[in-house]
Amino acid sequence: GLWITATVSAPAILASNIFGGPGSSNDYGLYINGGTLGSSTLSQLTLTAGSFGIGSGEIGIYINGSVVSGSEGVVTVVGLGGGLYSNSGINNYGVYLNSATVTGGTSVTLTGIGGVGTAGFHHGVVCNSLTAGTPTLTFLNCSGGQGGSNNYGVDFLGNLTMVSGALQFTNVVGGGPVANNYGIYIESTSTVRAPTILGADIVGGPGVGSNIGLYLSGTLIGSQVRMSCGSLGLGGSEYGIYSNGTVSATTFTLTGAGGGLYSSSSSGNYGIYLQGATLTGTTVTLTGLGGVGTQGFHHGVVVDTVAANTSSLIFLNCTGGTGAVGSNYGVNFVSNLTLVSGLLQFSNITGGAPGPTNYGIYIAGTVTAPTILGADIYGGPGINNNYGLYIHGGTLGSSATNQIRISAGSIGLGLSEIGLLIDSSGSATVGSGGTLSLMGTGGGLYNSAVSGNYGLSINTGSVSGTTIALTGVGGSGISGGHYGVDLESATLTAGTGGTSTNTITISGTGGVGVGGGNYGVYTATLLSVNLNGTGNGDTFTFLNCTGGTSGANNYGVNLTTGLALTHGTLQFTNIAGGGTTTSNYGVLITSTVQAPIILCEDIYGGPGTLLNHGLYIQGGTLGGAGTSFISVSAGSIGMGGHNYGIAIDTAGTVQANSMVLMGTGGGFYNGSGLQNYGIFLDSALLTATTTATLTGIGGVGSGGFNDGVAVNAVAFSGTTLIFQNCSGGTGGNQNNGVDFIGNLSLVTGLLQFNNIAGGGSGTATQNDGVYIPSGVTVSAPIILGTDLLGGPGTNNNVGLHIAGTLGSSTTNKLYMNAGSLGQGSQEYGIYLDSGSALVSNGGTLELIGAGGGLYITSGSNNHGIELSGATLTAGNGGAATNIILLTGIGGAGEGSGHCGVNIENGFTANLNGTSNGDALTFQNCVGGLGSNNNIGVYVTATGATTLNRGTLYFTHISGGSNPTSTYNDGVRIVSTVVATNIIGHDLYGGAGSSNDVGLNINGGSLGNSGTQRVSIGAGSMGLGSNEVGIYILNGSVQATILELTGSGGGLYSASGSRNIGILLSAASLTGTNSSTLTGIGGTGTGGTHHGVEINTSFSATSSALTFIHCAGGIGGNNNVGINFITNLNLASGALVFRDIVGGSSLLNNYGLYISGTVTAPTIQLTDILGGPGNGSNYGFYLNGGTLGSTAESYLPVSAGSLGLGSNEIGIYLAGTVNCSSNGTILLQGTGGGFYSGSGSGNIGVVIAAATL
Repeated sequence: GLWITATVSAPAILASNIFGGPGSSNDYGLYINGGTLGSSTLSQLTLTAGSFGIGSGEIGIYINGSVVSGSEGVVTVVGLGGGLYSNSGINNYGVYLNSATVTGGTSVTLTGIGGVGTAGFHHGVVCNSLTAGTPTLTFLNCSGGQGGSNNYGVDFLGNLTMVSGALQFTNVVGGGPVANNYGIYIESTSTVRAPTILGADIVGGPGVGSNIGLYLSGTLIGSQVRMSCGSLGLGGSEYGIYSNGTVSATTFTLTGAGGGLYSSSSSGNYGIYLQGATLTGTTVTLTGLGGVGTQGFHHGVVVDTVAANTSSLIFLNCTGGTGAVGSNYGVNFVSNLTLVSGLLQFSNITGGAPGPTNYGIYIAGTVTAPTILGADIYGGPGINNNYGLYIHGGTLGSSATNQIRISAGSIGLGLSEIGLLIDSSGSATVGSGGTLSLMGTGGGLYNSAVSGNYGLSINTGSVSGTTIALTGVGGSGISGGHYGVDLESATLTAGTGGTSTNTITISGTGGVGVGGGNYGVYTATLLSVNLNGTGNGDTFTFLNCTGGTSGANNYGVNLTTGLALTHGTLQFTNIAGGGTTTSNYGVLITSTVQAPIILCEDIYGGPGTLLNHGLYIQGGTLGGAGTSFISVSAGSIGMGGHNYGIAIDTAGTVQANSMVLMGTGGGFYNGSGLQNYGIFLDSALLTATTTATLTGIGGVGSGGFNDGVAVNAVAFSGTTLIFQNCSGGTGGNQNNGVDFIGNLSLVTGLLQFNNIAGGGSGTATQNDGVYIPSGVTVSAPIILGTDLLGGPGTNNNVGLHIAGTLGSSTTNKLYMNAGSLGQGSQEYGIYLDSGSALVSNGGTLELIGAGGGLYITSGSNNHGIELSGATLTAGNGGAATNIILLTGIGGAGEGSGHCGVNIENGFTANLNGTSNGDALTFQNCVGGLGSNNNIGVYVTATGATTLNRGTLYFTHISGGSNPTSTYNDGVRIVSTVVATNIIGHDLYGGAGSSNDVGLNINGGSLGNSGTQRVSIGAGSMGLGSNEVGIYILNGSVQATILELTGSGGGLYSASGSRNIGILLSAASLTGTNSSTLTGIGGTGTGGTHHGVEINTSFSATSSALTFIHCAGGIGGNNNVGINFITNLNLASGALVFRDIVGGSSLLNNYGLYISGTVTAPTIQLTDILGGPGNGSNYGFYLNGGTLGSTAESYLPVSAGSLGLGSNEIGIYLAGTVNCSSNGTILLQGTGGGFYSGSGSGNIGVVIAAATL
């Protein structure tokens, strides 16, 4: 239409309706062929030209020359290609720039619309060489033509160069209707260069197949590049951007949207497809939106062999497309991507929909950069297997990577909707000193019957770095099984050697599903963890892991496969089960978990109803031979019953050089739960080279039995096993601190109990500190226990309760110190309930018990030690010395009977050895504080006590010391006490108000024919009357050698009376070789404080019965040294009274007073003195009685008086003294008195109505 070969110039040039003619080919509307249109004076140039040609090469505008305008000039060029729809024309371009130069002072706008023809290649604008000198060069509203394929909006065959200004593409569209209709095509021979390159609304045409918005095979160069492209293509491979060329810019952004038709069966409509592309710049941002089509695989961005030379490569707002088949990825790495320097970042990446396998990011090659960051990466809203980040046999990172931080999830609605998955030997890795942080969140729909929606999963994959953090949050679905972190055949490696600190941290939160099994962390098949360093700070940590909600079996961490750390520390911190029903464990171990150091802190069973344990070792092993230390602190927030802090069963094992296990039971304070144990050991094995320490705190629940530690069949191998700071729980009854349901046997080492307390409160009962039931044996070479306390209930709360057996024939030492915090009755420190305790040859068995009770309550019978049908054994033969020591301190309560030691239903003590030093000793026993009968040691009517051999000692025994109470004996025997030797000293009645006896044999017996010696020293600290040292009422004492020393009690300023040293009433004494009695009367103004009183009846058998060093007490009258007011017939042997003195301070303080019949083959009275009173203090007073018999051959009596008044007579006879017909009676009497006093009648011997 217009052909210019010269220069055409004017200030304004307007051209329109210029057309090439209707020829068969090459009919151009405007053809600038070597010429110039415009000049530096041109201010406006507007050209519109087309072609009516009907063949090929029908071009609207063809410029092979120059277009020039002035500094303020505006150039607008519009070209329309020609051709005929039905013709087979080709290359009908709107504008063809061939070796063209365009200069515009303000702007140049090019609009090209391709023509028509069935052969295609009808481009809107073709640039084969263009030099542009203008501030703005715009390709506006360019469109490829129609017919055939390859109708491009703009086609760069050659270079476009702009030295300055902006190159802009706006509304550039490929043609149609078949395939390969690109919006912009930069061919491999082309370089497009401009300082700023902007593109918007660049779309591939509405063809069928490969209609690409921007197809870059050449080079695009600029300081800033921003291109937004798409596709109107209706088939497959409809890409927004495709590049196998180069983009080089300081900052560039590529945004591509894939095409397709939602109802077509197409696939592969990518937003951006980089295949062999090179990206060079400071900051590169890629945004890809996948297209549509039922066959799926519509990815947002596909990376297939890309060279990226940039300090920042960002994938932003990428989304997979829509297609029923699925597999619409946000970003798809099918091959490698390497950034040598800088940052690789993923932000807001989402898979498509609606089918399965719509991944946010898919990596099958190697993707690496120094820093890799990713956030808001999601699998799409499809159905099944929609992963946020999927590393499938590929690698994310490398040894050159310093940091990876990825957060991914899934918004999939089906099953296996995994936030982050590494499988098929895929890996994520950073270099030495690098940080790797991966976080995944599972998908799913809460009301859909699906499972397997994991937060983060490594299934046959690996991660490596120096600092590694793996975090997962499980998804949802009715069927459950939604793990936070899933590790199956996973390898985790931190460090490459050296002293740098290497850490691996795993945090998992289970998902939601009423089917349960929503684990925070799950390991299976194989878990390989390597801390490759030498630093002491290297750690592998499970941190903040929580089981999911709904249903049962929601574990915080589920270790079903072995885990072995050869270096570093394994930590479990803040782990909790989830769920609402049963079996929601904090940590479950069914395999072997080993590390040099294992630390577990804040491990809790979930808030379900039953069996929600903190740490559950079910047939698995925690630790090993290489483990130096294990520390576990675990509990349960379960609200029903059987919620244990730590549970070890089914041959579960814990092994370390030393270990500390601390467990707290669960339950709800107003619930009916029971058996919420702090620690439950059932068929467990504990191995500690040095020390294992167990601390259990029982939970709560009105069903009771909330034990601190429950032991059912435990094997321990090691040096020391310690139960420490254990406490029963609250609610109901029988909340024991340590409850041995089954046996515990230590072959070697020490078993120790420290600070163990029963639980309970209010009206709770039977809350024992340590309980060993019938049929159960607890044994160790050494057993020590201190501060074992029954709980603060109302009745029967015992510190140490033995119904079974404590100790064995291999136990060398057994020491137990126990008490009770109980506030009612039967609050015992130690209770042997038909139970037994034993030690081996040369062993020592020591029990110390303190009764409980509250002094302001009505409690009674709070004994320090209760022996009921008990057996204590020391030794099993041999010459080593065997010792049994018992110390009981009675409790308190306004009731009565708080004994230090109470013996009933029989008590047997066995000293099985040959040593003369073998001994059973009751020492430092004290009755409690109550109204009456607070006895130091009480052998009740059913409490027959037998010691097979050795010596039975009673040492430092006293009754209770309530000043208003009575009958607080030191030792009271109402049954039989038998031993080879029986020694007692410092036995005292308590400081009560009356009847507080040191040794009270009331109907019982002490010793038998096999007893070699009985030696007793007893007194009374009683403050009133009848405070007797030794009182034998209807009882007996028998031994080869018998020694009794008794001191009466009383208070000198009180009005007490009858505080007698030894009181024998209907008593029987048998000292085969000798019997020696020493009685010291007590004190009190009421008088009658005899050293010894013998009344009612008295039977004695001995070769020598000696009363020696007897003295009446102080206060009032009638304080007699020996008051004999019954009969005695000593069939054989000698009866000796020596060094007998009456008391003081008033009248009738006789040395020896006899009103009955006293006979023996030999009788001797020596140094018998009336006391230092003020009148009638006779040395020997026979008042109507009889002394001696016709069997006597010699009967000497030597007596005097220390009296200071009148009638202080040495011997006063008002009865009968007998000896044989050939015998001799020798009476030596010395009167008393004071040389300066006024006394009278102080006669040596007075015979008044006597028979000699």
